[in-house]
Amino acid sequence: MKKAFDCVEMKWEIQRRHQREVEQWGKEEADKRRWQRILDDPVLGAFVRTHPVGSRGEARESHNEVAR
Repeated sequence: MKKAFDCVEMKWEIQRRHQREVEQWGKEEADKRRWQRILDDPVLGAFVRTHPVGSRGEARESHNEVAR
């Protein structure tokens, strides 16, 4: 039986899309574009602007660069 929503398949599709973006634009540009998509999203953008962005310095730096 096919699931209406398969979170594992969704995860794999997102990872494949991220890999294609890195291959197309390089890691730094892909990260910047990904953060910009998040910030432009009405729900996710509001969330990341009001909550810390994880504990990894790399993610925090990428977020701060785009958010400025």
